[in-house]
Amino acid sequence: MKAVTALLCFVMLAICCMATAAPVDVPKDHWAYDCVSKLAAKGLVSGYPDGSFLGNKVLTRYEMACLVSRILDQIDQRCGQQGSGATQSAGCVTKADLQCVQKLVEEFKVELTVMGTRLDKVECSISNLESKVEDVNSKVDNLHTIVTDEEGPLESTRADVKKLKVFTSSGFLQTRYVTENWQTQAQSPQTFIVQRARWKLTAQPNDTSRGVLSLDLGQNGVAAKDAYYQYIYKGNERTQPSFFIGQMNWPFGYDVPTGDDVREAPERSLIAYRLFPGERDQGAKIASGYKGPFFWQVGAFNGRGTKFNTTSGNINGADFDNNKAVIVDVKQRFGDLDLGASYYGGVGVFNSNQSAFLSNVGRVRYGANMQWYLDKLTFKGEFFAGKGIDTEAATWNPGKAIDGYYAQLAYNLSQKNTLVGRFQAMTWDPVYPTFGGRNSWDVGVIHWLDSNSRLKLFYEINRRQYDIPSPNFSANGFDLEFLLKY
Repeated sequence: MKAVTALLCFVMLAICCMATAAPVDVPKDHWAYDCVSKLAAKGLVSGYPDGSFLGNKVLTRYEMACLVSRILDQIDQRCGQQGSGATQSAGCVTKADLQCVQKLVEEFKVELTVMGTRLDKVECSISNLESKVEDVNSKVDNLHTIVTDEEGPLESTRADVKKLKVFTSSGFLQTRYVTENWQTQAQSPQTFIVQRARWKLTAQPNDTSRGVLSLDLGQNGVAAKDAYYQYIYKGNERTQPSFFIGQMNWPFGYDVPTGDDVREAPERSLIAYRLFPGERDQGAKIASGYKGPFFWQVGAFNGRGTKFNTTSGNINGADFDNNKAVIVDVKQRFGDLDLGASYYGGVGVFNSNQSAFLSNVGRVRYGANMQWYLDKLTFKGEFFAGKGIDTEAATWNPGKAIDGYYAQLAYNLSQKNTLVGRFQAMTWDPVYPTFGGRNSWDVGVIHWLDSNSRLKLFYEINRRQYDIPSPNFSANGFDLEFLLKY
């Protein structure tokens, strides 16, 4: 079709040339060359059928007029469009383009008249298109005013959205069907329980301040888990340090502060529970930005934890002295491998009913941990050692040392299924010393129902150095868990 159009155009030119004197050439440096080139870049005119355009050749005035005529056809076609399509088409033509077209028409109006171009129609088309261009420019100016006006509707909407983001809510629900007690490994009725129901409210009125309140609504009633204020230096916690004060996780190692909604195994290791009951304490800490290969945390805490003592009904978290526990935690990343070390140092040990308190007995804990993240395989391990342990045992030996560890492998069978195996051991149990040494295997499968919910099925095989002679005692059991994050 383009070839036929071009052929007809040049046939018309040939007829005109026979009827008039030979046309004058248009020099390559003529302003019309530059004008037509700019309009071609707008898509208002294309080149010859072979794909070439002006090139280096010198055009006759009739050839240039033919190009102008094709430009006018494009303008006429655009002016004939209606509605939003016309406005959209006009939006790519500026007033400067129209002035250029008008100038070309004036320059080649004789040749265009000979070719049969209706110049009155051209003038009408250009005038209509100019009004549409002015309308588009007016709308663009209005849009620019809306976007940049500090008191305009966009800024008002942005401020309203920012207010909504001041408060965010999250949490998780953890329900189970169990056949054993994971701490005592004593036989228990096969029953459904709500292990944990956490609700977390985060308030962040600006980039540097954040407040967190986390409640546990599970089987032990309502209890505050987290309640702290965080100051973020320069508003960037990824690269800058943060200061925390209130009740929060003990920043010791990996297993203690890691949430139940992140951990693969159903519960923390038993040694972590014995050395850090409740996993939380009141105090203050400073943490470096977490972006980068090295991360550190340093804090001072009351040292009592927040565990509620089921035997006496007292709260071990009450602070009875001025002694504070110091925690130092560091982590170094080597590509896919994370290595960490932790220290906890304080004084003072209680017995089970808090009737006795030894203020001169040291509470010391050491830890080392690693996490190795491969393509489908993840390895996590941690070692704990310490002494000065609050105990519920009838025989109280606060100065006795204890150590333990866990090692875990997790293999991604598919995008939705993960196979987990964990072995954990402890030299002795301060809560149940008659058990002697403790160890267990936890083997299970995690199935992701969607991005926020998953099912866990674990079987726990427990071993003790000494068995309790009881016909109702069973060491092993199943744990079927449903966990939903929100």
